[in-house]
Amino acid sequence: MLEKRQIVQDINVQVGRFIKEARTSKGMSQMELARKIDVSYQQVQKYEKGISNISLFRLEQIAKALNVPVKSFLCNGEEEISREEVELILLFRRIKNRDLKGRLFTMLEALSKGKVST
Repeated sequence: MLEKRQIVQDINVQVGRFIKEARTSKGMSQMELARKIDVSYQQVQKYEKGISNISLFRLEQIAKALNVPVKSFLCNGEEEISREEVELILLFRRIKNRDLKGRLFTMLEALSKGKVST
């Protein structure tokens, strides 16, 4: 079982790579992107390296600055993320109880592997 932190880190790295690819394909420097989203260029570096978590608000700002759809950050390159998946993420983020979040995550992981009967 992957640690939750590792999963989050993997997502951050994937999103960061996409940001860098989109930025460089537009011929935009880190400094230009930083100015457009009102952060330091060092923060843009952290996003691109997957070091910092990116809020949905910031992701929207980056997508707008790069003129790409937000959903392009949330797909694995092969399939787009569905509306239900986005809603699941948003609902999950609204749960404040860490213990409950952990149990829900464990249950979803088991369900995805077919280890829980319905």
